Amino acid sequence: LGSSMAAATVPGTRGLRLRCFKQALEDIDDFQTIQMVSQSCFVEVLASCRDVSIKSREAAYDLLSFLAQSYCEKLQTVDNDSEHGLRAFFKLLVAGLAAKRPPMLAAALNCMSRVL
Repeated sequence: LGSSMAAATVPGTRGLRLRCFKQALEDIDDFQTIQMVSQSCFVEVLASCRDVSIKSREAAYDLLSFLAQSYCEKLQTVDNDSEHGLRAFFKLLVAGLAAKRPPMLAAALNCMSRVL
């Protein structure tokens, strides 16, 4: 689902889509739902980190930082273990390093450096 969304998205609308994802995720209290949605939209975030549009890149980085905070906060309240939350989030980031195309690999590295 995520890869087909990224391929079918017109580049000018990526920033809007990411802002919509962020707004929707802010209103969700269930962590499993947040995790499922974040996994499905992560390809979109990666693609937008290498977008020509500054607004799309900023929306991608904003959503990325929101997801990092969400993973830490939600899992800290559920499991009382923020390390587990960071580990789950970094698994999602590291999965981007398995990309076959160099632009997506560069985008994954951009995302990782932005979070660190």
